[in-house]
Amino acid sequence: MLMKILVVHFNDVIAYPPVINLVECLLNNKCSVVLISYNIHLLPDIIKEHNNFEGYELKSYNTDNIFLSVLQKINLKNKVKKIIKKEMRSADIIWTTTDFTVRWLGNILLQYKHVMQLMELIEFYPWYQRLPKWISIKFPIEKYAQRAWKVVVPEMNRAYIQKTWWDLKDIPVVLPNKTYKMSVEEYKVPKDFYDKLMKIKNETRKVILYSGILWYDRDFASIAKSVKSLGDEYVFYIIGKVPNAYKEEFELLLSENDNIVYLGYVNAPNHLLIYKYAYIGLLPYKAGRVSGYKTHISDLNALYCAPNKIFEYAGMGLPMIGSDVLGLKNAFEKYDIGVCCKDVSEKCFCNAVREIEANYEIMSKNCKMFFNSVDLDSIIKGIIEDKH
Repeated sequence: MLMKILVVHFNDVIAYPPVINLVECLLNNKCSVVLISYNIHLLPDIIKEHNNFEGYELKSYNTDNIFLSVLQKINLKNKVKKIIKKEMRSADIIWTTTDFTVRWLGNILLQYKHVMQLMELIEFYPWYQRLPKWISIKFPIEKYAQRAWKVVVPEMNRAYIQKTWWDLKDIPVVLPNKTYKMSVEEYKVPKDFYDKLMKIKNETRKVILYSGILWYDRDFASIAKSVKSLGDEYVFYIIGKVPNAYKEEFELLLSENDNIVYLGYVNAPNHLLIYKYAYIGLLPYKAGRVSGYKTHISDLNALYCAPNKIFEYAGMGLPMIGSDVLGLKNAFEKYDIGVCCKDVSEKCFCNAVREIEANYEIMSKNCKMFFNSVDLDSIIKGIIEDKH
């Protein structure tokens, strides 16, 4: 009889490649998977059409009426809890994918065998994220971690830090944010993506690519200036979604830098096709205090970053340029797959490009070795089959 796993991801599943990888890996390891999330209809056919996959797609309701908004959230939560109770009559494990999902579901998780996966490094979690940390009411997320069957994090240092902060009995399991399968067929891409793909495919210059969150702290202006100083041989491509708060500044950035090509947002896994035609992948992180409304994310989060992009770039054989943070530095130095820049200066960036140029073939091969060094199947089996 197949092991049945109920995966709950209270967010857009397409925006979280690690969740897509998890579902695909579980299916490949002969598990029956039930997924509760948003935008399930956008998942790859290989998942949606799998005989052992079932999805409950959540729907978003946008309203300016506060009363209606609260009512909709209550109704949605009750609906999800009914689904959980129904599915857990026959499921072996409930697997949550984010801290927010745990906070949203609450005590119902304590009734079941729970795998608690964390995407970010957190110590404190507020009931209401948009309040400043100093006045926020604390949600006891550590209680759920202490009572979970397994806690899962994407990076080794985070595992030890999380254990210490939350006084966990065991060190969390490390499940790197590796892409499960790198192959995507070009002939299956949607029409609205085809033009973007052809744009980079026909590019004659060497593409330095950034893919991911578009925000103030990514220093795009400095990168664009550095790429421009390299001459006509290079061009700076960006893919990702622009938050409303950053749109005006990002549009100004594009207008002032004619060497930036913005391809817009690309749904996973089609974004991997873009990587095929890049030359270098970028991983800019700014370690330090977290600003904005996500006050629950630790200031150490960027220092011990665990990006899925490092595996996506590596899987395509793309050497990388990243910030000088331990989450990148350890892998870059151990496998010789990239160069960390100590600052965002033009000199440092250009030196990194020249170093990669001089060792490109070797570093590209090393990227493949790094990618193959992680066996997701083995790690997932170890989690779900552990009798402890």
